[in-house]
Amino acid sequence: MASWLNILLNRDGIAGYKFGTMNLHADDLNLARQMLADGGPPEAVADLEKRITTDLQLAACFAFGRDALSAALALLPPAGVIVSPIFVDRATASAFARRGLNVKWVDVETASLGPDFDALKQALSEGADAVFLPHFLGIPSNHLQDIVALCQAHNVLLIEDNRQGLGGFFENKPLGRFGDIVLLGFNCMMPVNIMQGGVVGVRDTHRVAPLRDLQRQAPPPDFSETGILQAWIAFYQDRKIPDKGILDVKRDNRYWETRYSFIESGPVTMYPAQAALALRQWSHVEQYGYYRQRHLRLWQDYASEYGWQTVQPVPQSSPAWLRAPFLIPNKDAPKIAAMPERPEISHWYADTGLPDGITEDTFPVAAHLRDQLVLFPTEM
Repeated sequence: MASWLNILLNRDGIAGYKFGTMNLHADDLNLARQMLADGGPPEAVADLEKRITTDLQLAACFAFGRDALSAALALLPPAGVIVSPIFVDRATASAFARRGLNVKWVDVETASLGPDFDALKQALSEGADAVFLPHFLGIPSNHLQDIVALCQAHNVLLIEDNRQGLGGFFENKPLGRFGDIVLLGFNCMMPVNIMQGGVVGVRDTHRVAPLRDLQRQAPPPDFSETGILQAWIAFYQDRKIPDKGILDVKRDNRYWETRYSFIESGPVTMYPAQAALALRQWSHVEQYGYYRQRHLRLWQDYASEYGWQTVQPVPQSSPAWLRAPFLIPNKDAPKIAAMPERPEISHWYADTGLPDGITEDTFPVAAHLRDQLVLFPTEM
């Protein structure tokens, strides 16, 4: 089977927008190289927090250099009950366990990869403290407004996990404006990438003080500011087009992966250089979303030749499309394996890491998706 990169390059009518997101990173690289020599501007962290607070209409937000999720979960009682769709990454499941939360897992729906709404209603009727709502691959749930209303009716906190959803909208409202607590992640391969870390935002002022204390007490990062900048530069240099094409960073960018392994184990402080890079990328996050949607259409055209199906968000949904997901029957698995640059398999973003005694067989839709879901790149 032909290289999908070459197929993409040779399709008619794409010259005007191909590689849009990677082109945007050219200025980011220049900024990173400048800060490698001069250091990050001291005011950058405060500027980032102010910008995100304003854009997402939050009471306040707080930047963390690693694992902002743990900071968000610190707002819940240690033995609290949280309802979560089964499609979460292993780091998220581990963070639930570290906080000592009792997790009620629910199945997902195929249409948007969000939580099954009926299962969510049932779980909340049995009692809960919070709902964890990830926008998987930047795709909001088709029932997003109903979930918000359901949480309000049950007086349950809605933690909106928007780590993959920056640049997406629902009913013309940016993702990140729906939750009581909003989580933004800036790890590698996210829409905004500073190698690690993120931001926790809160909508109510009474949650500001606990997060401020947690941020103040957070220890320094494991790596120097220079080391993180070097890793970030290596990340984008190795993915620069057309030198290496659009390759899976897990396989083809070994420099930063082996030298800088950022393990999410607890909140630490953020360097000014990280915040400056995040602020620069945040300023054109909607452009990322635009290009990703254009690239998705290319993959949809390509997949239609084989009858491969993708998810079906409702019309009022405008996903960020961190990846282009397709359900590919087992009979076509050899076609995927034969691609010179293989796309990512679903486990890369949905390695659930379930507790002992719980298997995906309990969740038939998730099990089906894990078996057939293949992700094509949209950042190029």
